[in-house]
Amino acid sequence: MRFGSLSVIGCAVVLAAFACGDGESTTPGASTDSDAGADGATADAPDPCADGTPVPTASATLDAWPKYDAFTAPDLGDVAKVTSTDVPGPPAGVLVGKGGAWVFAALGPATGGQIGLLQRNGTTLTWHHGIATAANALPFGLGQSSSGALVAATVGTNVVLLDEAKAEANASDAIVASITNGSTKGATIDVKLTPDDKLAFAALENDGGVAVVDVDAQKLVGIVPIAGRGVTGIAVAPDGSRVYVSAEVANEFLGANPNPPQDDVIGSITVIDAAAARTMPAKSVLGHAFVGRAPVRLALSPDGSTLWTTLRGSNALIALATEHLLSKTCTPLLASVAVGVAPVGLTFVQNGAGIAVANSNRFAAATANQTVSFVSVKKALARSTDAVVGQVAVGAFPRELAADGDALFVTNFNSKTISGVDLSGISFE
Repeated sequence: MRFGSLSVIGCAVVLAAFACGDGESTTPGASTDSDAGADGATADAPDPCADGTPVPTASATLDAWPKYDAFTAPDLGDVAKVTSTDVPGPPAGVLVGKGGAWVFAALGPATGGQIGLLQRNGTTLTWHHGIATAANALPFGLGQSSSGALVAATVGTNVVLLDEAKAEANASDAIVASITNGSTKGATIDVKLTPDDKLAFAALENDGGVAVVDVDAQKLVGIVPIAGRGVTGIAVAPDGSRVYVSAEVANEFLGANPNPPQDDVIGSITVIDAAAARTMPAKSVLGHAFVGRAPVRLALSPDGSTLWTTLRGSNALIALATEHLLSKTCTPLLASVAVGVAPVGLTFVQNGAGIAVANSNRFAAATANQTVSFVSVKKALARSTDAVVGQVAVGAFPRELAADGDALFVTNFNSKTISGVDLSGISFE
């Protein structure tokens, strides 16, 4: 792990764990929304780790969060073979089918909008067929049920449910339902299902909310309000109790900076009580914390204790302790790792030993080939200087990632390709 241009915050230089924060900020720390969830939980409970240290997530001021120089890691092209496959439209979301033989990709409106199906042989993909979705709407996020029976896709103002087996067989009735998600602005990004497969949560990018869809009833339950713009990432706790949502720009920051430059913004993560969201989404928010410059995607550790987030505006990947995310006394930031330019997608690889990060560089070099960085989880949490073990070259604007065993799949939005990467030669120790 290498840090480039570091911002000095109050008493210390920001390194792997933020120990200082902005003690002078007047913004409420890890702000707690007025409506607690159905279980009555709040973020105000006494915290046993109080030590008087200002909590970094209390600050929505720009100088409290560093922007790193992008880190160029060793090229792993010799040990991580990359094979790219053309697809008939710009790909966004990607996932590996439950049986492992198929890869699903959400393809943009250059094709009229469709969910693409590619046959898989190791890391090599072959285009097979597409399932048409709504015309002139961007299919974006893909989520999968725990049972493997359903795939959820965000398509404009709808959440589309597909029967996974029928989709793979290219059956005419593969689409089970197309459910309005309540968006008035038509851009819906990430989608995740709860472990019991009962609810789907969809990020309404420009509506300041998250749609809650009842999967069995095939209807919109309601919308969870998010205090920010650019609502893009969702993660669901393994036990289904909490839902975490990223917003690229927090409302508190916008209040003080109404016209900020691109990605020179402070975003947030909102914590939702999933049980309350089943019946009263508008009152299910437990609170939100500020987490750095333009947080975009989220990934939870298998035990739900650590939330990893890409900070597009910081060229960084950070780790947060979910236990302390809403704390006003404990520091939730466990690690911060400089990666490539404007990281977006991320996913765990090799059974959680590593994390792959898609370095999009979408604003400065949107049509040039970019990279995927590989980060050792163990080394990052230990604050090691060599947490980034390497990188590989992929296509233009790598956006989303999916992994299965030693295979990683990367959607290259502006290349209209999907890269398969063989990870068997990479060590994260």
